[in-house]
Amino acid sequence: MNDPLVAALIYKVRNDESVDYSNAKPLEHEDDGFRVKVADGTARFEMKQHHATEHEARAVVEPFIRNWEFDACFGSRHEHFHLDFDRAEIVDRNPDKGDASGSIHVSGALVGTLEVAAVIKYLRYPPPPPKIDSDHPDVRTLDDRHRRYRGGEDRLPAFAYYCFTELLRQAQGGVPEVARRYNVSRPVLKEIARLSSTKGGNEARKAVGVEDPYSSDERHFLESALRRLIRRVAEYHGGNGDLPQITMDDFKADSV
Repeated sequence: MNDPLVAALIYKVRNDESVDYSNAKPLEHEDDGFRVKVADGTARFEMKQHHATEHEARAVVEPFIRNWEFDACFGSRHEHFHLDFDRAEIVDRNPDKGDASGSIHVSGALVGTLEVAAVIKYLRYPPPPPKIDSDHPDVRTLDDRHRRYRGGEDRLPAFAYYCFTELLRQAQGGVPEVARRYNVSRPVLKEIARLSSTKGGNEARKAVGVEDPYSSDERHFLESALRRLIRRVAEYHGGNGDLPQITMDDFKADSV
């Protein structure tokens, strides 16, 4: 057994100019296939099993990373938290010159440091994800639409109505089926349908809403409720059982 092994994978925390993690406390987490520690903008995934190649090791780590980035956005509002692959630490157990103890070298290109002007200083990194499946087609459909909205390609009423009708499609029925499948109260779903169809001002989908713009509370409710529902779809497909019901009270406590 003298083949090289991947000891660890190193990722860099990437964020845009509105976010600063320089004061964030170190975070540690243990999963079935690895241990990860995030500190000083670097995430080190220490592999628990033997992996002969970087590709093998990344196939273990990166589904977890995708779920982590997704949940950071929809669960803890760290919308700009991403991990970019930096390098692999390779243990060479048959090094040159008879070094019986082995040696470590790295592969992969370093990611350049981006100078940013921070706006939000986070004291913690987003927590590792619960049991979710952000790769499920139903989740990806909603996530893609959310990206369009956040990128300015979609207006809030259109985004909200799309999500509402997509949930109806997924549940293959009306509001009662969506409420049962995802354990969300009917008043939440009905309020999303109402606001996306009858209000919106110059963003409105229908003429009836042109003269009735959203209040700040209504806009906040829609954005918060849609994030919560998209995350709930990922929880559902991740096999998360016994999830608490999403109710209107959740958004009253969360209001600005």
